Amino acid sequence: MKYAALVLCIFLMSCAVAGVQVLNPYTSIPAAALGVYEQTQKRERLEKYAIAGDVYAQHKLAESYCCSHGLDGAVDNKKSLYWYCKAAKGGLAKAQQFVADLHSGAAELEGVSVPQDEGVAYMWYVFASRKLNSPALERKKFLEQALEKKQISFVNRFLTNASDVPCGMELATPEGASFE
Repeated sequence: MKYAALVLCIFLMSCAVAGVQVLNPYTSIPAAALGVYEQTQKRERLEKYAIAGDVYAQHKLAESYCCSHGLDGAVDNKKSLYWYCKAAKGGLAKAQQFVADLHSGAAELEGVSVPQDEGVAYMWYVFASRKLNSPALERKKFLEQALEKKQISFVNRFLTNASDVPCGMELATPEGASFE
């Protein structure tokens, strides 16, 4: 069975390279169109779970809209920021690190201007480093050297709840959406 699947896969790839349109035998939809359809379905499934509060789905959905590698070419960096913020506020370390990177200037989303603020970046790095995120630990240490002790002690007073820390989502909140 695995061999047959491998042969079919190679056949479909060779047809795509040669410019031959292959129909899916079960749906009579061109195989290339089916791939786009499946990607769209994937995003819809992710969105369903993301809306329900699944931080992993929120992060995957953010990645699906992000930058130059959006699913099926549909890039929307505002939606990407929205879902990165949701995942960060939900406690996912990778998303917290990315939001910190946006505020520190280590990352950017084209078309979305996230205010650079070392204090906010430091807070997000602290949250991510609490989950032993290595890059966040390193960047947190670097910022500790750049910030004054007074700034760090001020920032530390706000480190009880990630949902209280700004992340830039107000720049990207779709109409009718809420973070409460």
